[in-house]
Amino acid sequence: MSSMPATLQGGPVTTNTLAKGWYIFLHILLIWLSALPPLFLIWVRIRLVSSITWVFFLSLPIFVVAWYFVWLFSAIFFSKLSLVIITLIHKPREGYFPRTPKNNDYRFWSLRATVKKFAFFICHNFPLPWLDIIAFKWFGVKVSMSTSLFDAWVDSEFIEIGKHTMIGQGSVLMSSMVTRDWLILRKIRIGDHCVIGGYSVVAPGTVIEDNVVLAVHSSTSVGQTLESDWVYIGQPAKKYKKNEFMSIEESDEWLEKKKYKYENSKSNEFDIPS
Repeated sequence: MSSMPATLQGGPVTTNTLAKGWYIFLHILLIWLSALPPLFLIWVRIRLVSSITWVFFLSLPIFVVAWYFVWLFSAIFFSKLSLVIITLIHKPREGYFPRTPKNNDYRFWSLRATVKKFAFFICHNFPLPWLDIIAFKWFGVKVSMSTSLFDAWVDSEFIEIGKHTMIGQGSVLMSSMVTRDWLILRKIRIGDHCVIGGYSVVAPGTVIEDNVVLAVHSSTSVGQTLESDWVYIGQPAKKYKKNEFMSIEESDEWLEKKKYKYENSKSNEFDIPS
């Protein structure tokens, strides 16, 4: 199962499962490689400065921000490079797989999560939230820049999210789930203009069509489909009511009709019967 932070700080997540103990050394190696480019630039900067002057201190904040950006994109680059190599060896696929290191799909799922973990961590802790979306896109998740998921816990693969969709605070999108004996890997598809309520759970294989609202503290079952234009609530989620919103033209027309009925009812109060 995808790890769930104990605090309210969310972001992209990968599993903490280590199918092989040596994966932790790969994680440390990626952190070290990511640090090399900014450290090299810092060394060059120090070598070029013959003396510490007011110009050095005045320009230092600019260089610190630049070094930080280099560190961020170095982490993404080396993680992506490792992921490409791993994918060439064993292509990710959906399905139900035995939870054992002898199974290639289980082992490589854990390995993919390991190489992405540091890149997602550093991107999520960047002051601006949009870097999360860039990291998702870089690692193959289909998500729009108009989608809000900064405060959610979202798996890092097999997820497709449409435009103008909001993922509520503390909600969980799990494309992977570990049971006692099995790993479930199934793609989550969420359409356009959807709202996933806070602290809701979307299980692997869920398909949420356009203009759907999943209420707060609700959950889907594995492989469930939520039909367009409905509000769903409960555990597991069930249809509650149609998700109907009036357009601007419709709402103006409705207000005019209501105003007309109100004015007629007021005038009728003073009508004297003949």
